Amino acid sequence: MANASGLLLLTMSRNDFTGPIPTNLGNLRDLMYLQLNGNRFGLNKLDDLSFIGSLTNCTNLRKLMLSKNQFGGVLPSSVANLSSKLETLSLGSNKISGSIPQEIGNLNNLYLLEIDDNMISGSIPESIGKLSKLQQLRIVTNNISGKIPSSIGNTTGLSYLAAAANKLEGRIPAELGNCTNLQALYLGSNRLTGVIPEQVIGISSLTIGLYLDLNEFTGSLPSQVGKLKNLGALSISGNKLTGEIPSALGDCQVLENLDLHGNFLDGAIPSSLDQLKGIQQLDLSQNNLSGQIPEFLGKLPLMRLNLSHNMFEGEVPKVGVFNNICAFSVVGKNMKLCGGIHPLHLPACPIKFSKKNKRAFPDKMIPLIIILPIVLLFGA
Repeated sequence: MANASGLLLLTMSRNDFTGPIPTNLGNLRDLMYLQLNGNRFGLNKLDDLSFIGSLTNCTNLRKLMLSKNQFGGVLPSSVANLSSKLETLSLGSNKISGSIPQEIGNLNNLYLLEIDDNMISGSIPESIGKLSKLQQLRIVTNNISGKIPSSIGNTTGLSYLAAAANKLEGRIPAELGNCTNLQALYLGSNRLTGVIPEQVIGISSLTIGLYLDLNEFTGSLPSQVGKLKNLGALSISGNKLTGEIPSALGDCQVLENLDLHGNFLDGAIPSSLDQLKGIQQLDLSQNNLSGQIPEFLGKLPLMRLNLSHNMFEGEVPKVGVFNNICAFSVVGKNMKLCGGIHPLHLPACPIKFSKKNKRAFPDKMIPLIIILPIVLLFGA
């Protein structure tokens, strides 16, 4: 195959090919697209990716797609010496180890870098900031550690950043707020700390999702969250956030999924959340929220509502989602709740008398108390 010197496109995607990749593919100097994804190439050996060195001779290479195979071994540093015209580098869902080479910044035309679901370690190189045309960075489910470099703010065309399920630590750099085209940000299941930067929580271009769950963020949820007017999903669960739920959250009227469970949030559920007309799943459990459960929650199109393990009190509504015992939960520390539908087995709520009714009863009885004895006396 390497003798087909005029070959421009070689694609064998989504088949069931096995075995190693020839190390002489570099003879195809005019090759522009090499797509081998979705097979069983590789032997899970150290030299599985040695053929990448020969591809540095392919100076017109634009796409290299090797994802969903069985490539093992270390990611070779020669990957940074591939064609400067390379636009797509896809290595996801393999068994690749090693680190991302510092020289990755040489690939200055790269718009997709995908290394999801491997065993990559080390840190995100500072040179990532040189990839000014980068639109998607996918490094989910690896062993990447260290801090997110501030240079990430130079990739202003970035629309999709997924780095969840790693070992990232330290603060989210405020410079990430420069990525004003970002539509999805996945940083969950790491070891990130500090406050959530206002510059990041307020990236108004976010539409697909913002996931900061299962980290160690502290402080309050910034009011800048209200700038996420077109966001579909927001999850900041499993952190150490304190303070009240900001009323500005009600401005996120497109939200379908809001998950704030497992923090230390307090105060009442803000009335502004009645503006979340598209909300389908709301999880506020395992916080320190208090006050009454707002009846407007039953008027929202909720399919799932979790308010368990808080300190709510008063009557549980019976409308909307509160009519389906399988769709909502109020278990746990909510010991002062009453009423609700029968399957909750909560005590009945006290009967409320208005002040008007309390005054009316004695006023009617006073004349009877005075007149009745007189009638009885003279009647005798």
